[in-house]
Amino acid sequence: MSKEHKAIPLNQGFIVRKVYKRVPYGEITKEFKQGRGIFIEAIKRQTASYAAKKLTKMMGRKVVQHPAFLKLKGEVLDGYTFELEETERSLSSRQKNTSAFSR
Repeated sequence: MSKEHKAIPLNQGFIVRKVYKRVPYGEITKEFKQGRGIFIEAIKRQTASYAAKKLTKMMGRKVVQHPAFLKLKGEVLDGYTFELEETERSLSSRQKNTSAFSR
């Protein structure tokens, strides 16, 4: 195996360029303002994490993302859900998840 990249002239094959889709931040924030979450199809984990951080800054509230499947018209889509985190949780970090240890 060679340690160098192979240079191939463009006229020797059929080229299909990669297309990167943009995350529709404006559309997502509209849905959040109406109290709804959103599902984005075919998004990578790293992109979902970055989008959640950016949306948190844009909304001024924490946005959480979760990997999910969406069944739509008989087709199963793979992606991530994005939702505003509920603010009702007023427990300190010490009080969370202690029920298993209270025996």
